[in-house]
This record gives sequence, structure tokens and C-alpha cells, in this order.
Amino acid sequence: MAHAGCFPDNFTGIDVEGAFGQLFGGKSLGIVGYAAYLQYSKPGSHFGLYPMPVSDNAAESGMVVSPFGAMALNKNAKSPQLAQKFADYMASPQVNATFVKQASPQGGLVSPSYREAGAPTDQVGKQIVTFLTNGRSNNFPDATFPNAQVTTTLEQQMQLALAGKASADQVLTDVQAAWKRATG
Repeated sequence: MAHAGCFPDNFTGIDVEGAFGQLFGGKSLGIVGYAAYLQYSKPGSHFGLYPMPVSDNAAESGMVVSPFGAMALNKNAKSPQLAQKFADYMASPQVNATFVKQASPQGGLVSPSYREAGAPTDQVGKQIVTFLTNGRSNNFPDATFPNAQVTTTLEQQMQLALAGKASADQVLTDVQAAWKRATG
């Protein structure tokens, strides 16, 4: 893809703001990223959500479908009951509805409460529901990584692979080595 001119110069060093600036400024055809950011596009813009292919067979492709914010309770919290009460409040339908409204005021963001509000009508929301219901979705893989260094290694190696500077075998070798360092 890099050799075919699919990426801008220095694409591996661009931050999220810069990438979306290019996308929303009409300087980029697409982006590997999060659908929740589409709310910042210009009014009247139309974007679609599609999985990155993993092979020549489209039916083998999956999609990460997961919130980009989460909450956890510290096992050493001084007030675990109060912490649990706060987590329960944050997971309530009322707070969830507020989050959805703020994160996606034009609609289209799928949440645990989307069934009460009705199924999404836009392509992005429909695509997410399709991948959720047909078993072709997963959470972000790094949610289960033993530490942030494994994530950093994966991201760096994937950038090199996309730029044509690392093979799939090299990516796997380096990420496995980071995993072994993290797990001792």
C-alpha cells in the first residue's frame, strides 16, 4: 500500500488530530481509526465504516467494535463500596444515554442501549451492528496485553509493516518478544 501511494508522506508520524484533519479537509480518502470521531466531520459529509481486509476473502475480515473509554475498580481502593457505587452509576442507562448523546450527537454510535432507542439508520451504525451480530467483531486486542510496551511494540511494528519496512514474520517475532519480556 505504501509503494502504491496509499499513504501521505510521513504517515507513521501523524497524530490522530492531524489524520482526521486530513480526512475532514478532503486530503485523505480514508483512515484506519475510530468511527466515534466522525461526529467532528463537516455537516453534510458522508463516511462509511469498513473492515481492514485480512485476506482476499471478505468474509474472513472482522472489525474491532468496542468503546474507547472504560472504567475499572482498583482492588486496593480505600472505599471499595463507594467505588462500586460510582461504577454502577456510570454504567446506568441514564449515564449511558448521556454519553451516547455527547459522543455522537448526530446519532450512529452504537451503545448497549441502542436497542431501546431503535436500531441505527446510518451506514456506520448498521455496519457495527452487522459485525456484532454475526460474530465478526472483537475488542481492541491490547485490552488483554500484559503491559503498554507490548502495545507500543505492536503499533511500531505495524507502522513499519504498512510502510513496507517489516514483514509479517518480523512483526510477530518482535511482538512475541515484547510479550515474553512482559510476562517474564
